[in-house]
Amino acid sequence: MPVPTAQRVRRVLVADQTVQKLHDAIIDGALVPGDELALSDLAGWLKVSKQPILEALLALEAAHFIDAPRHQTAHVAAISGERAQHGFSLVLEILAHTTRLLVPELTNSECARIVHACREQRSVTDAIAPGGGFDEVVTTLGGPRILEGWRHLGAYSRWAWAREVTTTPPLEPFNVDQFVTALTERDAMAAEASVREWAAGVDPLPPAPGPVGNAPGSIDDPSVPLRPIEKPALRDMVYHELQTAILTGALAAGQPLHDTELQALLQVSREPIRQAMRQLFAVGMVELTPGRTPRVAAFDQKQTNRALMLSNILNEYGVRRALSGLTPEQETRLNRVRLGVHGAELVGAPGELARAIGNFFEFFSRHTHNVVVEELVSRVDQELTRFLLPGSSSAAIDTVQLRKDIDALAAAVRDGDSDIALEVLDRTYSVTRAVFFEQLRESAATDQ
Repeated sequence: MPVPTAQRVRRVLVADQTVQKLHDAIIDGALVPGDELALSDLAGWLKVSKQPILEALLALEAAHFIDAPRHQTAHVAAISGERAQHGFSLVLEILAHTTRLLVPELTNSECARIVHACREQRSVTDAIAPGGGFDEVVTTLGGPRILEGWRHLGAYSRWAWAREVTTTPPLEPFNVDQFVTALTERDAMAAEASVREWAAGVDPLPPAPGPVGNAPGSIDDPSVPLRPIEKPALRDMVYHELQTAILTGALAAGQPLHDTELQALLQVSREPIRQAMRQLFAVGMVELTPGRTPRVAAFDQKQTNRALMLSNILNEYGVRRALSGLTPEQETRLNRVRLGVHGAELVGAPGELARAIGNFFEFFSRHTHNVVVEELVSRVDQELTRFLLPGSSSAAIDTVQLRKDIDALAAAVRDGDSDIALEVLDRTYSVTRAVFFEQLRESAATDQ
């Protein structure tokens, strides 16, 4: 393995710093696709134990920078041009959305810092890199889940641009003076509009005018009445079994998940169990600490609220694209998943209702044809399913109002009424935003 020169990683938050060191080495080209990453070599380079390195490799695998670590070795992944473009499309939505939320909350010093960074940036690469103007916007808002998505997706885009896998979009159409004026006047709508105006010209996956159509070969493609039946991977079958057991409470929070016991119960080998554990770890349902037995993760209200903030961005991305128009087949499917929420509410089974709500919003992510959005929605949905189960949330969830909002959102999307659709979506997440900013202010007060 080619080992870049580096200073010793500080012991504070070692796993996070290890992720950042490897992350930077990959993006800067010190480590290139196909390079072997042996744990022993990494430990010698970074001057840390194998435990934080394993944690870092799991995080980088989830972000698609490396292939799954096996037998004490991993490899730098190949760059996917499609993933880079789809990820950058979502980066633009994160920027526009966080701009709208942040501007009314800006302090004078925060505003001055963002303005300075925006005037200094000379390219999109500068803008989304750490310390760039756009990065300052998202970083100032905060929120670990949003920041994690922004940083990984932005870094993946910069990686693809640097290796010329995809073309770097231009920054020149962005009207920095208009944006700065909106910031200084605390005009959130104008600031968001300036971002969206620029984004419309550089988005590699823009909303299509008129009906969005169906992806060739998808279940909604009328030219393909049936799809081939695919045999699910063993790891996915194990994942589904464990996920169901956690959601139903058969596996309680804190319960250890021993390899040998699971092998005997599920009648599978060790490898698909470990692969399933990594998938469950990625969606926050399992705690993975190298050298220790995996455990079912406890429900975390604060973490779930952060996931809801990310869910808001993902759903707005999908709704905005659906508003450009639906085919008759898509309208039928939208009505079907909407009625699924009604049915689940009548049955009164919280688990069924959670899945029905997930299916409704999954409709929008599927029709973005954005692989990154679909993956993130799938991960977030697992956390939100637990959130809707009895006893998980400390706050009562008004399922009747939620169902009414879903009806209103579906009707607005069908009619192409963007004002009502976005207003309903905004109302659906209003409590989430209030809690998020309350936690943000508490955190800021603690840091002072």
